[in-house]
Amino acid sequence: MKRNKKQKTSNKPTKVHEEFYKSCPDLDYESYANTNNLSKNETNIGYKSTLESLISTGSRKCKKRALEQKNLFETRKDNNSKFAKSYEDYWEKREMKSSQPSDEFSAAIHNMAKKNTLKLAETAWNTIQKETNSALDTPVITSNNSSVDHSVESAEHSNEPSNELYIEPHTELTGDDTTVLPEYIQSFFNAIKLVIGCNHPDLIDWTNQSVVEMAQEKFPVEDMDEIENLCKYDPYVYSGKCQEFIERLTNNEKSLTSFREELLKSREFDSDRFDPITHKDWSYIKIISEHFLRLMEYAKNPIEGPLRERTAASYTSQPIINHLLLPYSHSIDIKWIEVQHEWTESIKIDGTACSKINNNLLLLFEFAGGSKTNSITKFNSDVIKLYSNGIKAMQTYGSKKLYTAIYFNNKIHFEALVPFKTKYIRYKYSTIKCPTNSNELKQFIANLNPAFAWSRDIGESV
Repeated sequence: MKRNKKQKTSNKPTKVHEEFYKSCPDLDYESYANTNNLSKNETNIGYKSTLESLISTGSRKCKKRALEQKNLFETRKDNNSKFAKSYEDYWEKREMKSSQPSDEFSAAIHNMAKKNTLKLAETAWNTIQKETNSALDTPVITSNNSSVDHSVESAEHSNEPSNELYIEPHTELTGDDTTVLPEYIQSFFNAIKLVIGCNHPDLIDWTNQSVVEMAQEKFPVEDMDEIENLCKYDPYVYSGKCQEFIERLTNNEKSLTSFREELLKSREFDSDRFDPITHKDWSYIKIISEHFLRLMEYAKNPIEGPLRERTAASYTSQPIINHLLLPYSHSIDIKWIEVQHEWTESIKIDGTACSKINNNLLLLFEFAGGSKTNSITKFNSDVIKLYSNGIKAMQTYGSKKLYTAIYFNNKIHFEALVPFKTKYIRYKYSTIKCPTNSNELKQFIANLNPAFAWSRDIGESV
């Protein structure tokens, strides 16, 4: 029997960044700028993003060179540095060159003019034909497939330059309507492909600062305002008892013993009655804090060591998500591990939550690796897979919002996906770290509000 060889996890940079390093091992700024031919701001965002990616995922030699170039790049605003002078000289020359019409630009303009001339000629021909037929009192026959049209088309394509500057805006059908994607958004996606190197063609990743900066560069104010409203959520309002409980647990530094003592007391309900609905937030914090505290109290905390995806999930994401959504169990059905849904066909999902009323998908969950066992490359790949499935589901059901959660290396990312024009925006509620000591437990409790807001919004969406 052949044994399956253990696959090694690799920390490779994204394809575009890797290709840049191969073509230019020096990773110098001018080579990057000349290769991508973007605006100054887009070049700066992309160059910085590329260097940061290579620093975190490249080889030792690549990391060292990328770090040197990043430190050099940061001196561009220092008037005394050599790089600042060469940086300004480079852009001054670029701007002078761009003010002169290039042969390629002239060819593109000529081609566009030719197209318009041909369209005018076709219109004139149809008008002449109509007037002639009218004068002769014969039926008018108009066709887009006339011999004139064929000759125009063949002439047009035979003389078309191979590298045309003009890009037709992308269009998609939504229901019975045809929505035209604005050219500035198409231009934005073209730039993102160069800068980020790894992105879904329909996804605007608002969790990536480089993407946000690029959008600020290209999108009009009204679009930015619309995106801000789409990504906005109301903070969760704790019950009075829960707020008191949080303050009691987070006000002072605590050892594991003092945490246990505080959790064993129920001061908030010495004389008041506990209500499982009204005080669901108090109950959650008590249960989940005791869960992680119990892991810490034993000689070996399992989540501190290497764990495979599903084992890590059983200690971390599953109890966190299950108890967050437990108050909505009357209307939400949660399933874990290799879940299939009517839209997934043969695809198996790590976790889902669906409406019990109409089976509509509400939540997708992804184990993007375990604890200390996977690379950032695996994480990025799983994120793209998750959002590809999410977009497919939203297109199937016409959903206005889909919630997501991603586990990677003891952190859970609470996120959502919303439609914007013909694209989709990924945005974040929060990221929380699963605690492994008393200080982290205190921070975990203090940072739970966005996770409560996320679960509330899922419950209210049914």
